[in-house]
Amino acid sequence: CPWPRKTPIDFRTERVWYPVICRANKERSAFDWALRGALRPYWPHFTVHIHGKYGKQRARTRSVIPGLIFIPMQPGKETFGYVRSLPGVYDFMMVGGEPQALMEWQIDEIRDTEGGLNIVPNDLSVPGWC
Repeated sequence: CPWPRKTPIDFRTERVWYPVICRANKERSAFDWALRGALRPYWPHFTVHIHGKYGKQRARTRSVIPGLIFIPMQPGKETFGYVRSLPGVYDFMMVGGEPQALMEWQIDEIRDTEGGLNIVPNDLSVPGWC
């Protein structure tokens, strides 16, 4: 089995999240690969509507923090090497040679920012919004 996880993550305790640096505009791909590996990643994103030719609209997904996804892991596990080998992933965000860990409350602040960006405006004068 290519997946390194032998025991599931215990989510009853507070999660420790690790920011993972991805290739530019490849956050979605790295997120999908991490999902396939049962890592339960978090990719903060929002949707923008782009007006194209002939009045067509396209919905595009943008990252709240470009180049980063967040993965909950237990420190010191073999999953660090697996995450580094995912397509589109460069490495973990490092501080002093060690992967930087984020707590759940820090991820909640990012989720609050993401939620504010995903609110649809009520102003009907904005082109493309009904």
